[in-house]
Amino acid sequence: MPEPTLDTRCPHLAASIDAILPRFKSAVSWAARVAARPTNGPGEPPAKRRRIQHPSCAKCSLSCASPWVCLQCHASACWSHAGPHILAHLRESGHAFAVEAKTGSIWCSRCDTIVVSKKLEAEHSLLVLRAEEKRTRFHVDGKKTREAYVPWTPDPKDAEALRGVTNVPCRGRRGLLNLGNTCYLNCILQTFLNNPLLRNYYLADRHNSKACDRAACVSCELDKLFAEVYSGAQFAQPLGPTTMLHSTWLLSKDVSGYAQHDAHECLITLLNALHAHTRGSTSTSCNCVVHTIFAGQLQSEVRCARCSSHSRTLDPMLDLSLSLARDGTPPGQALTLEGCLKRYTRTERLDARDCPDCRHTAEATKRLSIRRLPPVLCVQLKRFEHKGADKGAAPQKIDAHVRFPAAINMLPYVSPKTGAKGAPGSGAVDTGPPSMYDYDLFAVVCHEGQIDNGHYTCFARSQDEWYRYDDDKVTHATLRDALSPHGHAYMLCYVKRRLEYRPVDLRPSYVRAREAEIEEEKKRERERERRNQRELEQQLLDLV
Repeated sequence: MPEPTLDTRCPHLAASIDAILPRFKSAVSWAARVAARPTNGPGEPPAKRRRIQHPSCAKCSLSCASPWVCLQCHASACWSHAGPHILAHLRESGHAFAVEAKTGSIWCSRCDTIVVSKKLEAEHSLLVLRAEEKRTRFHVDGKKTREAYVPWTPDPKDAEALRGVTNVPCRGRRGLLNLGNTCYLNCILQTFLNNPLLRNYYLADRHNSKACDRAACVSCELDKLFAEVYSGAQFAQPLGPTTMLHSTWLLSKDVSGYAQHDAHECLITLLNALHAHTRGSTSTSCNCVVHTIFAGQLQSEVRCARCSSHSRTLDPMLDLSLSLARDGTPPGQALTLEGCLKRYTRTERLDARDCPDCRHTAEATKRLSIRRLPPVLCVQLKRFEHKGADKGAAPQKIDAHVRFPAAINMLPYVSPKTGAKGAPGSGAVDTGPPSMYDYDLFAVVCHEGQIDNGHYTCFARSQDEWYRYDDDKVTHATLRDALSPHGHAYMLCYVKRRLEYRPVDLRPSYVRAREAEIEEEKKRERERERRNQRELEQQLLDLV
């Protein structure tokens, strides 16, 4: 299928958009319902689903999983390699427009290309979102877990307030001065400035630096930085983050001084500082800006090969650190991000161990997976490792090229979900539409050179345009440039494509934490009862 041309304005579509809109909604709604059917996660039994009949092509009579639908009649046809049958239908019938049901792409036979309409794109996004919300709004026990998205429309009072507001060009592209080997800090700050969720938090005045009385507050410094960069003034002049650097030095001795430091270590230091400097932050069930945007949860499951009993350990995470070992990768073939994630979440065999359930010595398996995905996923490629067995030797840089995509689906790497009782035999829970696990790349931190004389640069996306940040120098780049830093990509930042709007819980955080502890204690009690029942059954079998 050809790509859309650069000039996608179509006067024919603008004149006919109201007439074709009902058929467009019908075709897109069907595809959205198909995509939102129940799915099963890794290691789960197939989910039961209602069969949906795919339409057949009007020319070749074959079933179309991704049909093109004519917007002026009820005909549907395929776009196969043998020939685009939908184009033959448009030529024979004299109709002008067809839509691909899954993507919402519009083909204009008069322009002989794919055309774009902002109104139809908005309708497509809204229809897909409604289908996903309908599928994921309630949990298996009937508990409401997601609020329906309602577009904001200004009322007369809001419209009056907006009428006198001066629009400011919030482009947010500004270089940062290198204050003496501070390229590691500049790159992390650029990823923060181009993080859409973090940007919305500070530009919405959720943390006002003028109302905060904390000394050396990193959140205040970040609020000032967002205000400076997105103020719309002096874009050509780079900014020197002196106060942010001073606050970082006060936080940790590991990233202080004018020596070269690690960008990943700087990221973790700043995230921990933001968590500590946010009002209302707690050690458990925290809903601060860091844990709302960056925090996820890892699950380590050890399963006995003899009795299939398992034990699970949950650990918090702010990022993923992936090894660049070439286990199973053919020589000469480039490493991929998907391959690193598969090795990170693969099942490993453990040596014989004493099982507390069956009380026998048996082999076990261990699998690390992601229990809860964060809205913003930061991935570190571990390029600085000890290659030999001597851990006292200085680490060396791994210059292997890693291929990573602009969009990735994280469903294969999440933990299998179980039913309400939490038992292995209670049945698998629907993981929701696969599109709920889609992530888009928005920043790439690169390290050029060796470990003792390297330099950090950054690629970041701003309003669908890519830019390269080299301290105070900001140059226009492309997506291809961001995806092909051969051997230099060190950190990858992805943002979730579709966010879940959860019900607002106005209870204090300590109340929610206490309720979570009580629920966890109930789960442990049920697990002890099941263990005692298995022991009793085993004793009866031994007597027989």
